[in-house]
Amino acid sequence: MADEKVQDEIDVYNELLPTQRQLSATLLIEIVEQSQIKEELDHLFGIDEGECVYFQIGKEHAVAGRFEAGHSKEDKISAVHFVRFTFGPTEMAGFRNADLALVVDHPNYRARVTLPSEIRASLLEDLEG
Repeated sequence: MADEKVQDEIDVYNELLPTQRQLSATLLIEIVEQSQIKEELDHLFGIDEGECVYFQIGKEHAVAGRFEAGHSKEDKISAVHFVRFTFGPTEMAGFRNADLALVVDHPNYRARVTLPSEIRASLLEDLEG
């Protein structure tokens, strides 16, 4: 019985591992004020749908994150999400050479961070490894 539970856990987490030309990430929505958690999370409904979270590669390419299902419901959104980014050959070339930013573009929250060269190099190792 214990072996089956261990195998179940391994199977679940293996699904989160990226394949070739993919990056996997955990998106944690941190809300420090306990009394504000539900209200703040409610403002972020839909962040795990469409193309709200993406890598911007130069001006030409964007690679949207694909979120693991089951972390949002009609009336509730989780503070933790698992997201995967898949890069095609053209995006890989841009990843090596163009400006690179991670972007959140949701109606109630917008952020953009340009990734420094050290981070780009580390992510590129993961993508090409």
